[in-house]
Amino acid sequence: MLKKLFYLATAVVLLFLQVHPFLPFGRTGIRPDLMFILVVYTGVCCSVLSGAALCFVLGYLVEIFSGSSPGFYITVYLCAFISIRFFLKYFSFDSLTKLSVLLLVCFGIKFSLLLFSFYFTYSYDFYVFRKIFFLEAFATFILSPFVFWVLRIIENYKKETPYFFGSGKHVV
Repeated sequence: MLKKLFYLATAVVLLFLQVHPFLPFGRTGIRPDLMFILVVYTGVCCSVLSGAALCFVLGYLVEIFSGSSPGFYITVYLCAFISIRFFLKYFSFDSLTKLSVLLLVCFGIKFSLLLFSFYFTYSYDFYVFRKIFFLEAFATFILSPFVFWVLRIIENYKKETPYFFGSGKHVV
């Protein structure tokens, strides 16, 4: 339970960094999708039920604070989560390099979903959309090692503490 609270606190901080208009990368309109990094990590480290619920909540929070279409980020994040759970049957993502490759694959899934939805919904200039998407992916990829490092600290916190805040109860 405490680990899930740490994930939610991390999500709130990442959401603040992602949608805050006065941060340096927010002025250009290209914002890294920091919540997507959390979705990728959740797909690898959480169970199916709690991970899907957390991805749903993360997508909902991004929609509320970014003003995007209802259900859009929920769909993208849940599709990425389901894809990650499929990949986990065949691969192990136990290093930062493998997590980074998984993040790039998930960005490919996100890009495909965006293209599919924009093809049927909007008329857009593909070149401009592609440029914005790849700049967002690049900015997210650059920040991902730091976010993965923070999430690994949270994941290992429970393993390193033998007692739950001095209560005498052993945490396994």
